[in-house]
Amino acid sequence: MDCTAGTTYYIFTKAKSATVASVKYTETAESPTTAPTDEPDTTDPPRENIFENGKAVFSFGSGNVEGSISVKGGQYSETAKYGFTDGSGLSISDNSISSASDYTFNVLVENGNYNVTIDTTADKISYEKVPNISADVKRTTNEKTFTAVVCDGVLDITIPGGASISGLTVEKAEAKAANAQPALYAIGDSTVNTDENNSYTWGKCIDAKYVTLPDNIGSFVNCGYAGTDSAKYYNDGYLDRVLLNICPGDYVTVNMGINKNKVSNESGAYKTLIKDYFCKGIIERGGIPIILTATARGPVDTADGREYSKAYSNGVFHCDRSYKYDNSLYDDAHNSDLRAVASELNLEVIEVGAWCDNYFNSLTQADAEAARFKNVLELVQSWYPDHNHYKQALGEKIASYITSEVATRISASKNSIRTGTGKNIVADVSGNMAAIDTSTLPSGGNVSEYEITLSKGGKLLRKNRVPCSEKVYTETIGADKVEIVPVYRYENVQNVNNGITLGEFEEGLYNITFKKNGKARCDIYVNGAMVGNNIDQSGEGRKPSSGSVYTQFH
Repeated sequence: MDCTAGTTYYIFTKAKSATVASVKYTETAESPTTAPTDEPDTTDPPRENIFENGKAVFSFGSGNVEGSISVKGGQYSETAKYGFTDGSGLSISDNSISSASDYTFNVLVENGNYNVTIDTTADKISYEKVPNISADVKRTTNEKTFTAVVCDGVLDITIPGGASISGLTVEKAEAKAANAQPALYAIGDSTVNTDENNSYTWGKCIDAKYVTLPDNIGSFVNCGYAGTDSAKYYNDGYLDRVLLNICPGDYVTVNMGINKNKVSNESGAYKTLIKDYFCKGIIERGGIPIILTATARGPVDTADGREYSKAYSNGVFHCDRSYKYDNSLYDDAHNSDLRAVASELNLEVIEVGAWCDNYFNSLTQADAEAARFKNVLELVQSWYPDHNHYKQALGEKIASYITSEVATRISASKNSIRTGTGKNIVADVSGNMAAIDTSTLPSGGNVSEYEITLSKGGKLLRKNRVPCSEKVYTETIGADKVEIVPVYRYENVQNVNNGITLGEFEEGLYNITFKKNGKARCDIYVNGAMVGNNIDQSGEGRKPSSGSVYTQFH
């Protein structure tokens, strides 16, 4: 590394409280014994190694393009961090790679949203294929620039056979800030969003303002799409629309299940998709998923002889799809899978079908006669144009119930916290979300982000970063403690051979990440103490144990 020039940047993350006055690089006499290479490093470098300022730029072919990672083939692995699923059968020219059959390039990334630009001769590509499931679930696009939603730690892009790839840029999308009040998104099918065939389902009733949102819900976004199952919802980009637009602290109701196998073998993939891609995807972006069971099946018979009216017997309604009143008609609309996902991820469940039964069974003969029906069964049947969908009269009732239940959970789980030293915040939490007053934390200048750490019983659950604001909303699912710290970032730092002063900090402990350019080895000192010896790789140490992240020193 040329320690007197070039781009070098630092990230200082407050661990508890600290003093860091100066940083110094000293070039060591020993030089690398092997020539630099643009091939993936097989010494298990840190994930950040292939990203510079949040961006990874790849060029493909036998030539080298300045400022990019040159890809000349090679098979993907977590150690390599990028490469082809199958490195065989590739044709490599000076400035591109192609194959006679479909081929896939992979990049190891953190889960999140990524802006992607690809230089390819293909008219259409596919990306983010869900692995190890029974259905063919993936996204497709004919655009050369798009935003990919990654939920499995790997950005994968498949190029059709006969087409070539010459360049790829992957950049982390800008983080979103929380809304003043959480928005409510609804994932679902036509039981959430349709007005066809005399139906008017619950999401549609909110869209039309037939139902007023509770005061603590800022807005409603209806993301229900008729005729979808879990795989089709993913393939058609509807899940992307949710995960690209939600902000930290937003709530998302999740229900999908009356349609099955719109994509072949979808039923076998359903739980994996709902758990790992729908719900975890929401959580990883700071949202709070709430599971909804399916709306009640209508007690109306069909033209083909299915007697759904059997759901009403002996004066009692059993329209909840979980109720098994006839083996030939039973279909719980994946309610059991939804409850299992909720249990495994510690999510709230709103039992919509059970509420419908309770409401139907609360109706009296007087209610029926007031509506000019002979009995309660005829009244309830009048709300259903078919056994799956319902009219506005019932849609308004369901919408009011669901939004009031969400509002109750927002009020119960939104802990208002203000504690800590003024330089970091540590607090006990419970429920699904916390609203944390961060007005005492540093912001502006070198601090543009806060890092949020969630833990339970002293064990780390997850971390994420959010833009600075006076109040931060964070999901707290499964956590009992939260810590929020400012992140100090110094970029383009030069001429550090003799040491430079970055600023004055409180006494205490800091986590520090160094990233450097160049190839020469160097030592790193902080306040006169060596914290890195013979650093010879870009942004890391020679071994994982001596990497570029140093913790707990004064």
